[in-house]
This record gives sequence, C-alpha cells and structure tokens, in this order.
Amino acid sequence: MSTITTEQLSTILVEKLDEKLAPLNSTVVELRKSLDEAIKHVKFVDAKYDDLLKKMKKDDEDRKALWTENKTLKLAVQTLEKQHASLELQLRNHLTESNEKNQYDRRECLEVRGIPQHATPSEENTNAIIIEVGKLIGVDILDNDISVSHRLPQAKSYKGKNVGPSPIIVKFTRRSVKERLYGARKNLRNKTSSDLGYPEENKIYLAESLTEKNRELFKESLAVKKNLEFKFIWTNNGRIYLRENNDSPIFHIKSKDDIEKLKGSIQAR
Repeated sequence: MSTITTEQLSTILVEKLDEKLAPLNSTVVELRKSLDEAIKHVKFVDAKYDDLLKKMKKDDEDRKALWTENKTLKLAVQTLEKQHASLELQLRNHLTESNEKNQYDRRECLEVRGIPQHATPSEENTNAIIIEVGKLIGVDILDNDISVSHRLPQAKSYKGKNVGPSPIIVKFTRRSVKERLYGARKNLRNKTSSDLGYPEENKIYLAESLTEKNRELFKESLAVKKNLEFKFIWTNNGRIYLRENNDSPIFHIKSKDDIEKLKGSIQAR
C-alpha cells in the first residue's frame, strides 16, 4: 500500500470541500443575483414612489389653486349677479318712469273709434268730427278746445284685416274738456255713426290714448276680464282697472304680476 503524503491529503480534502461547496456557491450566486434584482426593484419602486409623491404634491397644489380660482370666480359671479340685478332694477325703474311720463304726456288725449273714413283723407276735417261727437253725447266742444286731431295709422299687425276705420286721436287744449267728453262716453251706448250722418252704423267708442306698454297691458287685462267673466274694465288717466261686479272691489292693474295675482285670487276661491 502506497503512502499518501500530507500535501496529497490536503489536495484531496480541498477537492472534496470544493465538490461539497459547489452547490452552495451556486446557491449563493443565485441569491446574490436575486438580491441584486430585489435591490434594483426596490430602487425602481422607491423612484416611482418619489415620482408619485411629487405628482400627488403637484395635484394637491393644483387642487388648491383650482379651489382658490373657483372661489374667486364664485365671488365674481355673485358680484356680477348683484350688478345685473341692480342694473335690471334701474332699467325697470327707468322704463316705468319713461312709460309714466309718456302716459302723462297723453293726459289731454282721447281716441275716437268707429268713425267711417272719408274717401278722400285730405278732405276729412277731424276737428269737426270731434265737435259733432261731443254734440251727440251732450258735450259742447269749441274749435279752440282742440289742439290737434288726426287719424292714427293702422297698426302693422292689422294690415290686410277688416278691423274697421282707423281711430281718430285728439289732443285737447285743456284736460277738463277731455275729461268731460270721456266722462260722457256712456251716452254713446245706443248711438252709431249713422247718428252723425254716415250711411254706416258703426258703434262709436271713446278711449284714453295709452302708451304702447299700457295698451298691451290693457289687451291682456281685457282677455282676463273675458276669461274670469268680470263685468267692468276701464281706464282713468292711463291707469287700468278691473271689477267683477257692482259690489266687488276694484283692482288696479299696474303690471302683468297684478294680472297673475288677480287670477290666483279668483282661482283660490
């Protein structure tokens, strides 16, 4: 039997140890690779987390900026709404004042409706017609009581429609004359244009001259009178009144809101 030297034994032991440690070394290498991958992943996740934090911070700043901007815009809208309401009120007041002034300027005016028109308009003496209408209902009118009179042009909405002769508008020199003639209009109840010598038998009406706004309001009030079966509707110095019957209260119609309130009160009975 051959003798193994110490050097040979050492070599054998190293080889055996390397053989035994080889799988462990492989595992360590794999673990090192896995650890490196894990570290890379952690670094990646950490970077993403940092990016997410930055984005969240920016989003939070953007939200605060939007909230501030939204608050500013709301305040601006509220201010504009107040300004709009104020301007709307001023405009409404201005229009009301303008309408009232225009109506006041018509305080000496009346419209006479139902008088047949002369075949030759230039030959028609409207002042003389007004004087004859006054005689018909017992009101003496002198020529110098009349400031001016003429036919009103036919409204565009009535063009081509058979709505009768155009009304005559007259402006008196004194309001008292206008009021005497207007106050005697009930005497026209059984009179027609034939009583003035015309071949036609048109009903004759006296009406106050209303502004366009008041004329429209009167038209709507007249429709309400018919729908609610009220007995009376009239104007006095441009103001519109409705009354259900002789014993009921008088309603002063100043606006469309008054019409709605009146309809509501009647329907609530």
